[in-house]
Amino acid sequence: MKLPLNAGAYMARSLIASAQSCINLIPEENPADINPPSPFTHYPRPGLIALSKPPVQGRGRGLYRTSNGDLYGVVGANVYYIDPNWTFNLLGPIQNKFTPVSFADNGQSNGNEIVLVDNSPLGYQINMTSRQMTQIVDTTGLFTGSTLVAFFDTFFVFNQIGTNNWYVSLSEQVAFNALDQASKGTFGDPIQGIIACQRNLWPVGAMTSEPWFNAGDPIFPFEEVFGQFVPHGTIAPYSICTTDVNAFWLSQDKDGRAIFLMIEGYGAKRVSTFALEDEWLTYPRTSDAICYTYQQGGHTFVVIHFPSADKSWGYDLATKQWHQRAWIDNNGVFHRERVAFHAFAYNTNVGMDWATGQIYALDQNTFTDAGQPIAF
Repeated sequence: MKLPLNAGAYMARSLIASAQSCINLIPEENPADINPPSPFTHYPRPGLIALSKPPVQGRGRGLYRTSNGDLYGVVGANVYYIDPNWTFNLLGPIQNKFTPVSFADNGQSNGNEIVLVDNSPLGYQINMTSRQMTQIVDTTGLFTGSTLVAFFDTFFVFNQIGTNNWYVSLSEQVAFNALDQASKGTFGDPIQGIIACQRNLWPVGAMTSEPWFNAGDPIFPFEEVFGQFVPHGTIAPYSICTTDVNAFWLSQDKDGRAIFLMIEGYGAKRVSTFALEDEWLTYPRTSDAICYTYQQGGHTFVVIHFPSADKSWGYDLATKQWHQRAWIDNNGVFHRERVAFHAFAYNTNVGMDWATGQIYALDQNTFTDAGQPIAF
């Protein structure tokens, strides 16, 4: 008997209800007007083509495509410019060696600077022409590092780690005025990170979040959007991401945790399933979750890694279906996907290995992970 597979992963607490796994397969709904034999086709996730390795292998911590198309990455303590031949060119070290990093640049506003932060009191700037990297020096005392950095309406935007305060640079500069700061107004929970989505900035707290907009005030340019508020923060700062016209994060609020949310307009929408939420609650930690996004073949994906649980899950915005992503070792054991960071650079979907810093091309017509079989 043929049993059509009609969706993605959904393994409920009661296996009588549902016990459907979907590992390394992406469900794509077939158009009804072509009279398909099955409503869904399951395609393999992209395989990996090895592009190059860093001179010193280490923990992969981030990839970034600048507004002028160049590619940068951080492996261990080292920051690299990665050229179109996929060669790693060392720019210099940073002090924090462990957390993911966050980049932003002002090239879209005719600037020439990249800012890099790493959840420490320090920050770094890279000249996009000379590629010289220097530590950010601020004599006003405003710059105190950040978990994430965003660039929005000519300003670099930062959260003040461990507080509900956030601050911005001077327009088009990596320079600061001590008065250019604000606090998350509705509730005082600490800001985990700030993300720009459409025409708003979202300071995402540990329990609550709120949108701000550029009001053009010459003293401090941003104001809170009146009457708008989301009663959900995040347990995992590096789960905060954006793609298309939406922002996403793994939520936490006064009532619980571990629901994956999508911001639509000024509201939050749950996109995770009961089955996944039940599984995530069994993980030893969810606060270390990391998200990346990419688009390929008309599908836009949000992929969330749980390092402590050694699991990865992908959400397809086109079909609204979830699937598990994994690589298999030589003993036949599944582990979380090798790629934990992504950037579209030099006309290639590029992924960085979280364990070694190696970079790969994500290719729909490749059916191995750099030679290692992909299991389903």
